[in-house]
Amino acid sequence: MLRPEGWSLARRLRIRLLLATLAVALMTLLAVGAHYGSDHSDLRQRKVLEMAETIRSIAIQTDDPARVPEAVAAAQPEYANHPTAYGWRIERDAGRVLAQSGFPWAEVDPLLPGDRPTEWTERTAEGAWLAGAAFDRDGERWHVVTAVRGDPAGLFWHLVLNELALHVILPILPLILLVFWITSSAIGQTLRPLEDLSQQARRIRALHDLRPLSVEAAPAEVKELVATLNAAIAALAQARDGERSFLLDASHALRTPLAAVKARLELSAETIPKSSIEADIAALIRLSSQLLALANSERLVVDPGRRIDLEEVAIDVACKLEPLAHAAGARLDVVRLAGAELVNGDPDALAHALSNLVDNAIRHSPSGGRITIRVCGDPMGLEVLDDGPGMEVVQETSRPDAFARAPFVNGAGAGLGLSIVSRIMAAHGGDMTITNREPVGLSVRLNLPRSPL
Repeated sequence: MLRPEGWSLARRLRIRLLLATLAVALMTLLAVGAHYGSDHSDLRQRKVLEMAETIRSIAIQTDDPARVPEAVAAAQPEYANHPTAYGWRIERDAGRVLAQSGFPWAEVDPLLPGDRPTEWTERTAEGAWLAGAAFDRDGERWHVVTAVRGDPAGLFWHLVLNELALHVILPILPLILLVFWITSSAIGQTLRPLEDLSQQARRIRALHDLRPLSVEAAPAEVKELVATLNAAIAALAQARDGERSFLLDASHALRTPLAAVKARLELSAETIPKSSIEADIAALIRLSSQLLALANSERLVVDPGRRIDLEEVAIDVACKLEPLAHAAGARLDVVRLAGAELVNGDPDALAHALSNLVDNAIRHSPSGGRITIRVCGDPMGLEVLDDGPGMEVVQETSRPDAFARAPFVNGAGAGLGLSIVSRIMAAHGGDMTITNREPVGLSVRLNLPRSPL
């Protein structure tokens, strides 16, 4: 299975867990090290006695006492490298010194204990440490004495590190590995629902595969994200169904007039007036334009930061359609009512919606009728009033379905205009209200939300 590119949540959690575990181990190590450091007297005492025992072992293994310095120098170079800080000597009970290093023994001789046990340690007032270890050789009692003043070779810290490694690192390391393994497995188990969601999402490879993701096993922290994705999937599915329905309806709408034109041409192609053919072609062009406008209205996204003046939109539409109104014998006016303000909207889309309404009003108004475009202020919007016959069935604050008029009479239309207008208004967060006027006429109002200051 191919893994997606980018960072892995599980890997990042494991790395951070490892770093946290190592940080805890380091803090424990520092705490124990501080404890050992605070108890330096005991450690120094142990170290200087350990040095005495090492010299005793060398002396026991060396046949000739005169060769002891050579053996000590090979095994313990700190005595030769720092002769004033570290010293050793071997003596008999009689007080005779058999071998010794270059340490200034005269400075500590008066401080050496007289009656010496087998092993002993002593600290001088100047801070130096002395230690001794006795052994029997050739029927006599021999004594090894070591002295330490300062620690330029870091022997004490080597002992601290050894203690930490032996009593802290070695015991805690298996525990660290065990904790990391357990928690790492727990992380994998915890993130398994996310992997399941990913598997569900990977199954969506085409529009026909769109289906919501299951949120039952998802953790609470991602349920909102999954719900948002499901909402997006539902919107895509709705758009897919809408596109499919649009294609079916558009095919039906185009097939009927094309079949009618074809039948007329087959029956009486030579006797059909040119003007009639031109009218049919113009109607087909108009229907194609309306279908394109309907498709565009479904994809319309209004910029939330764009504010426009509805009066400018109304005047622009009126100027463009004035020749058409004049040819139909109708009068076209624009009126701005009190309270009209700037609104958030797309001027081109609103102009197209208004043009549809005005065009319908022109085609249905009697000769000498009056068509008025009103720019309203409360609520904000545009209203088109005409003196036509009105509508038999009025849908207030509605979104008329596409192709609602159904009949294609002489290419006059296929019922797309009101559907386009309604969808444009929905994209603006508004709606359309259609009411019959008394005694005659129709009022179609485009209601827009007031723009925030």
